[in-house]
Amino acid sequence: MSSFNINLFEMTFVDIIDENNQFELGTLIEKRKNEMLVWVNGSQRVIPNNRIFCLYETDDMLILENGHEMLYKKIRKYKNIPEEIIENFYDHAASIYNFKTAKLQYETLLECPQIQYIPQDYRADYGLYKIVHFLNKDMCYDLIQYILSRPPNKKPQLSYGKNRTELYLNFDDEIIKKLIKIIKDKLGDRINLLEITALINKPCSYRQPLHRDFNDKDVQTLMIALHDIDMDMGPTQFLPGTNNDKSFEEYEKNELVKNPYYYATLRMGDCVVFDVTLLHCGTENKTNKDRIILSATYQLP
Repeated sequence: MSSFNINLFEMTFVDIIDENNQFELGTLIEKRKNEMLVWVNGSQRVIPNNRIFCLYETDDMLILENGHEMLYKKIRKYKNIPEEIIENFYDHAASIYNFKTAKLQYETLLECPQIQYIPQDYRADYGLYKIVHFLNKDMCYDLIQYILSRPPNKKPQLSYGKNRTELYLNFDDEIIKKLIKIIKDKLGDRINLLEITALINKPCSYRQPLHRDFNDKDVQTLMIALHDIDMDMGPTQFLPGTNNDKSFEEYEKNELVKNPYYYATLRMGDCVVFDVTLLHCGTENKTNKDRIILSATYQLP
């Protein structure tokens, strides 16, 4: 590992860098002479000082309007840091900013009512509905094996949050051809499928910030549970009724919103369909298993 000098301050959040120049976010428990006791990824770990890259006060990230951009510039002041480390830190700092934003959003939504049931047919004022038994169990098992047999992305897409990745699936693969037929049989042959992906939420993943996927009002996404998803596995949280410009404009003011919410806990083969303009987010996976969802995005006729 490259060596460089960084002054340590009495702060709360800790950036840890490993031998491969990858970063983890931890919380400082105790500062010692040549090491620190840090809470990271669900357990306490003793980290030597030469693996501590940077520390932050809690408020340091809360008050930054463009947190990851400013942190990126801040780290440039240190000399002799390899470019690879700087780029990795940029991705990591963006992840930190998302983590803090998601925490504030979660605390704000706790003041709002939780919706237990959603419609089983589309309502424009809701933007979200559920279909039970969309796929049978055999098809779910086959899709899981197909997804797990694919090579992972070279670099996880950090915009989706820590320990999350998205795999784009090939329309020409036989099992995806079979899936496309099922989708069109159930939703109509005139829909225009745009992409099919596997969303993999690994253990110790962070909660995502609320977001809308696209601004297109004629596009929807189908999310299919390939296994049972309970509250501990990181179900997607939806804010019904936010699939409109007014709601999104309110959200963009400070990224906080008060709205009734629904957690998409699903049985194997069940799915939710939602407008891509609807505010939603993935939540943290507290289990020791991957949560695998199949997502199909399509344009309405």
